[in-house]
Amino acid sequence: NLYNSLTPNAAKKVHVLLHSAFQQAVDLDMLRKNIIHLVKPPKIVQKEPEIFNKKEIHKLLQTCLKSKRLAKYYPIFLIATETGMRRGEILGLRWKDIDLKKGTIYICQQLQQLSSSKIIFETPKTKAGHRKISITPNIISTMATLKSLEKSIDIKQELLCFRSKNNTPVRPEAIERAWKELFSLCPDIPYRNFHVLRHTHATLLLAAGIPIIEVARRLGHSRVSHTLELYGHAIPNYDDKITKKITQIYG
Repeated sequence: NLYNSLTPNAAKKVHVLLHSAFQQAVDLDMLRKNIIHLVKPPKIVQKEPEIFNKKEIHKLLQTCLKSKRLAKYYPIFLIATETGMRRGEILGLRWKDIDLKKGTIYICQQLQQLSSSKIIFETPKTKAGHRKISITPNIISTMATLKSLEKSIDIKQELLCFRSKNNTPVRPEAIERAWKELFSLCPDIPYRNFHVLRHTHATLLLAAGIPIIEVARRLGHSRVSHTLELYGHAIPNYDDKITKKITQIYG
């Protein structure tokens, strides 16, 4: 009854937690057997993630850039589009995390909003999340322009790249409002949430033939299997080329 009241994904997580707790009780001789073995959680059917097409991405970015109200969010939307970074990772960027000469971003912290609405900064939860990724000339140019507008940056460059007009961290809800407003200016594009930019980035890279392990590293996934589970459908089918390769290998 508990599992049926939850979504399949939530039920799976609860199942793992309960199984672990009951097994601990068995190991401590508090119970004779782990009864969770007898209960099967609902099967999770993985849906293909929604994505934008290239035309939609181009229109969203250009509309944002031309809007007086939304232009300040353009660098954030651009980075999300061309790096696949999470929203919190982008909002946690400091100038010291961006090497404009080498064209790289170091992801060392992320902004998190607690249920109390308090803003905190956390280091990535996994080793894979703490990563270095390459950035496009478009991002380099955009961020160089933004940096040139800074009146002063401390010597350690701890200053956040993105701040509100009150010089405080940009809050996630501000991004959500701006993102929704952008779609009101593009009524012909169906609304999809901000995180879909990350899905789109991964899908387009795989469709272009980038090895899945490289895409997993760029996204900060600790397991390539997770990347494969989410985006395996986007990997091109090379079966028609395999016979040619086999012929070449074996002569």
